[in-house]
Amino acid sequence: MNEEEIRSLCAAEGLKVAEIQQMDAILVVVPESLEDLPDFDTLAGISEHICAHSDYKFVTLGIDGVVFGDAALKPHHAQEALP
Repeated sequence: MNEEEIRSLCAAEGLKVAEIQQMDAILVVVPESLEDLPDFDTLAGISEHICAHSDYKFVTLGIDGVVFGDAALKPHHAQEALP
């Protein structure tokens, strides 16, 4: 899959893409907004489709400090994730 095909697939599934980065067998998709992410099953489906139709072995979301600002990149503690 080329970048335009990946962007089209993501858009069709409701994932607005700000940037796509590639490194060997890893594809990093930087979303336009963290608040508007599709649900986990949709994201997993996008990943599976890209891996099945390309040479990528891994697809991941990236958070870019330029796009989201420094607050998005703050360190998170494991205790914050516990109920």
